[in-house]
Amino acid sequence: MKKINYLVFIFFCTSIFSYAQEESSFDSIYYYMENKEYDEALVQINYNLNNSNEISIHDINTLLFNKGFIFEMQDKLDSAIWCYEEVIASDSMHIPSLNSLGMLYGDFELYNEAYSIFYNLIEIDSNLIVPYSNIVYYKGLEGNYEDAIQIANEALLLDTDTITTALLLNNLSFAQYNLGLLKQAFKSATKSLKLLDKNAYAYRNLGLILLAQKKNEKACEKFNISFELGGTEDINFLIDENCNN
Repeated sequence: MKKINYLVFIFFCTSIFSYAQEESSFDSIYYYMENKEYDEALVQINYNLNNSNEISIHDINTLLFNKGFIFEMQDKLDSAIWCYEEVIASDSMHIPSLNSLGMLYGDFELYNEAYSIFYNLIEIDSNLIVPYSNIVYYKGLEGNYEDAIQIANEALLLDTDTITTALLLNNLSFAQYNLGLLKQAFKSATKSLKLLDKNAYAYRNLGLILLAQKKNEKACEKFNISFELGGTEDINFLIDENCNN
């Protein structure tokens, strides 16, 4: 999974896990997942699924979703897709599985399929910021920066002060940067950091913006902070190319 998407996925799934934990008694599974002991979690999930006649459809779907999440963390993407599709076949409005499947399609550059799912999510709940953020992200990857900015601005009318808004602002700042709107991009990235301070993507974007403004020393400071926070897929390249001379 792409590191930027991983951020979106983790924040989205954290709320789902909390919800599911209230709804079920799978405490050991969530313990293992929170501690990234995924093999142990899979043993517990499979045990429960093998005794699925004793649990509800809701809990079966929760288990399958969590199984898909684990497969994503293990880069077993075909298996993750199977899990999400199984849940959606049972519950066509299962928001976390739809979102996760859409992100996988996006990572495979199946953009039309991904957008179809994200817009379906917006129809299910128009107040969700995550699908908007995902659309903006993938529009940016496609180079459709004008569309990305328009969609991001629409989403910001819904919410302006949550963690998922911070991720949306990351994607907006990247689109603005690519169109040469450096002041706007800087403002968006700075707003993102106010909502989510340990934000490797925002620091990377700030570095790119400062680099474009010929402020190389300050850019490298931002790149190094991004690296210390876990970085982005291109952070090592950016540091090697601009900061190690």
